[in-house]
Amino acid sequence: MLSAIRFFLKSILAIIILIVISVILFIFFLYFMLIYTLDGKVYKRSNVFDYYLLTPKLFRDAPDISKNILYYTRADDNYGFTQERVTWENVGDIMVAKKKVENFLSENGIKNGELNSMGETYSIVLDGDDITLVLITCTRYC
Repeated sequence: MLSAIRFFLKSILAIIILIVISVILFIFFLYFMLIYTLDGKVYKRSNVFDYYLLTPKLFRDAPDISKNILYYTRADDNYGFTQERVTWENVGDIMVAKKKVENFLSENGIKNGELNSMGETYSIVLDGDDITLVLITCTRYC
């Protein structure tokens, strides 16, 4: 009987230790991601770690308009906004590309330039031969 109680107490202690370690690791992960992206981070699809960890799923599913694609992410700017961007560089026909991006957003139920219920605003920016899809997320006071 006494050994069963000891086993039970050891099991409870092990579970508590695992929970505490998990919480500490989770807090460290959140802090690391904030510091890692605080000043902004530019990366390409070939950077597997950043691509799968930082890129919103919608951006990963976006159409391949050009071969040269840059991704950008920036943590909260102290005003309550985060920013993600995907930029297609050296696009052949910029207006056709813009239409593809607009159709992609429409297929996903997103309206260009409109704040959705999650505090997100998407916009399309044209700059010479480049087209950028910008996601700005309001994290507070929206």
